[in-house]
Order: sequence, then structure tokens, then C-alpha cells
Amino acid sequence: MLSKNLRLPSKEIVILAKKGKRFVGKNFDIKVWYDSQIPNPLMTISISKKLDKRAVIRNKIKRKTTRDGYNVA
Repeated sequence: MLSKNLRLPSKEIVILAKKGKRFVGKNFDIKVWYDSQIPNPLMTISISKKLDKRAVIRNKIKRKTTRDGYNVA
């Protein structure tokens, strides 16, 4: 599970939906927003059911992507 300090509260998800930069692929959707006033960039990941019907697999992909994304940033 993603550590609590990296999870987004629902208020920030609304901000991210409005201000975030969207990256779309065939089976995923990523929104990222960075502001100099926040320590970590805000990021959400959506994985399509076309990739895999099982939520467990989609969640594993999200976790790995998120972990790798924060290691790069």
C-alpha cells in the first residue's frame, strides 16, 4: 500500500482533476500536477479494464507505476 503521506485526500483529487496535466495511453490515464508550494507532485493513475479485468492486477500495476514515478521525481 502507498504510504499515507503520499496518498491524496479527496480535496486534492478535485484540484488535480481541474489543474493537472493529463497523459493518456492505450490502457491507462495519468494526471500529474506540480506546484512549487507542495513537496511532492500530485498524481493519479487509472488503468483500463481492457488491460486486465481483475482489480488486484490493476492495483499492482498502479502501485508499481506510482512507486517508480516517485523514485524518478
